[in-house]
Amino acid sequence: MFAEAVRHSYIDDLVLKKLKTLNIPPSPQCNDHEFIRRAFLDAAGVLPTPEEIKAFLGDKAPDKRAKLIDKLLDRPEFVDYWAYYWSDVFLVSSRTLPQPAMWSFYQFIRQASRTTNRGTSSLAKSSPPAAATCKMAQPIIS
Repeated sequence: MFAEAVRHSYIDDLVLKKLKTLNIPPSPQCNDHEFIRRAFLDAAGVLPTPEEIKAFLGDKAPDKRAKLIDKLLDRPEFVDYWAYYWSDVFLVSSRTLPQPAMWSFYQFIRQASRTTNRGTSSLAKSSPPAAATCKMAQPIIS
């Protein structure tokens, strides 16, 4: 079952390895209607427009799914969605940071979200502490 699963990249190998470890069989490949909806929601947090759906479903190219993902990664909604997500993960908030530090940290995350070749671990490792991002008189946590 795992040996026969379709693989498109090394990510598929990692997912299949984890599924095998957890003894969860891989799901069958979804149809194009499901794929475009899932891709838009997962990558950009928005639904595709009717025009985008028609164009995708009408495309007969064998690599149309990969092309759609590349287009989604270039959209401003991708940057917005992931900047908000990582801001939540890193607790970027005016309740926890002085406003200048908060905006500076948010802009760093937003810029990092524009660079699609960064992994989550490199984002976490390169994120500057908010205290270093903005010169403050007092530390956030004492």
